[in-house]
Amino acid sequence: MVNSNILSERRLKMKNNRNFLIVLSLILMTFAFNFSFVSAVTCTDSDGGKDYFVKGTTVLWEDDNVTSRFTFTDSCESNDTLRENYCRLGKDGIITTYLTRYLCPNGCTDGACNAPSIFKEQVKCIFDNSNEMQKCYTSDGNFGCSGVGTCVAVVSGNKGEKLTWKSTCEGVASSLIDGDNEYAQFSCASNPKPELVKEQVKCVFDNSNEVQSCFAGDGKFVCSGTGTCVADVSGEKGKKLYWLSTCEGEAYTIIDGDNEYAEFKCVPPINETPTMVKEQVKCIFKNAKTDQKCYTAEDNPRFYCMGTDTCVADVNGKKGEKLTWKSTCGGYAYTITDGDNEYVEFNCLPEGNTTSEMISGKGFRYAYWQCYNGEEQKQGSESSCKFSETWQSYAKDFCQDKCYKDGSKCGVSSFSVTEECYVDYEKPEAVFLPSVEESNISIDSLVCKDSCPLDGKCYHFGYRKSGNFCSDTGSFVKQLEDDKVCENNFECSSNVCVSGRCVSDSLIQKILNWFKRLFGADLF
Repeated sequence: MVNSNILSERRLKMKNNRNFLIVLSLILMTFAFNFSFVSAVTCTDSDGGKDYFVKGTTVLWEDDNVTSRFTFTDSCESNDTLRENYCRLGKDGIITTYLTRYLCPNGCTDGACNAPSIFKEQVKCIFDNSNEMQKCYTSDGNFGCSGVGTCVAVVSGNKGEKLTWKSTCEGVASSLIDGDNEYAQFSCASNPKPELVKEQVKCVFDNSNEVQSCFAGDGKFVCSGTGTCVADVSGEKGKKLYWLSTCEGEAYTIIDGDNEYAEFKCVPPINETPTMVKEQVKCIFKNAKTDQKCYTAEDNPRFYCMGTDTCVADVNGKKGEKLTWKSTCGGYAYTITDGDNEYVEFNCLPEGNTTSEMISGKGFRYAYWQCYNGEEQKQGSESSCKFSETWQSYAKDFCQDKCYKDGSKCGVSSFSVTEECYVDYEKPEAVFLPSVEESNISIDSLVCKDSCPLDGKCYHFGYRKSGNFCSDTGSFVKQLEDDKVCENNFECSSNVCVSGRCVSDSLIQKILNWFKRLFGADLF
């Protein structure tokens, strides 16, 4: 007979085992049910991500369930702050929406940053393996520059506009107007021995007041600093360097012996007070013989100075602000306001005999030319400012088929330009012609600057010759008769200008005779 206690114990164990199996089954069914119903999350952004200049809508949903959709639209938090929504994977590996605030440089309207109507940038032309003067120009002739090894052209236009570049070194390159500086590279005749050069690259961290690092892609060159830092660079001339920074973004430079900038746009913290700094900018006027002025390219220049060889301008402003400088000597240069003293250099051309190459790429208000048949023409005004190439093109057209009587020479016999000026690339008059050679001014033609051509020579302003004088428009004009309005003695046939009027020879002689009678002829 089975013991009743043993039987009860066996029944209890069987009951407990059955309960454990039931609980385990319920747990497994719950896991299976939940696993089979994990929701698939999808996120879309109509502007393709972080595009600050396009208003976008970000939508997040699960399993195409309309009721579970979440919509976020880009909006302006203030007149210059944008709330930008975008999709991104989270740390848990699940895609979701994120929000960032961006300070719009041109203000914020209807959920997007205002894009500038006209974008302005620089295109650096690289003439590989060339140690001679080369020219770089757009196919439409609107922009160009010249130089040895490299040159820089300032271009402007609508965002996305494509420019095709050509050069005297042959070849074709292209660039896209987007506000970022670019390069147009041309391969000239090969040079078996690479030239090694040194330069400095200044990294600019826009909108950042924290320590940032800047380094070339291969890690060979690096620097760190707040606002800016400078890296010493060396290598083969013409080599391209790609730069990265802790501020994100990228830039690139060309090793050519000229100091350059690598600019990175950091996103500034909201409501952060900009750092104000002071520095000095030294303007250098190479080959200047008279006082020159250096000033910022603004309607009302904030900073400027004057001097013959050099001058120093005191500068203050927001750290990281980029300044464009011009001079009465022509040309332009750039500095970054960062608290470190800098210098800008302008190449002033001497007056008198010059060459087409020396005045290439510079603007002038007046021009004068003579043809081999003796005809002449002068053009210009105080409001005009055209490249020397433009004036030379006018001279070529005017003197076409105008020759010596024997037909030995035709075209332009002499050419002069006066009053150098800064050409504003955004004005319609800023037309750059492809090359000096195409203007067809012969090699033995006389080219003058701030002087007057005559008989194979360049004469300075005020020079008198055969009843004429050299005027500030670059040509000889007839001296004025008695009682005509004048400013200088050399303008008058009597060579005497008194109280703004030319004095006659007879009046001068009467005055001399009176003094002779008064003081005695022996004194004269």
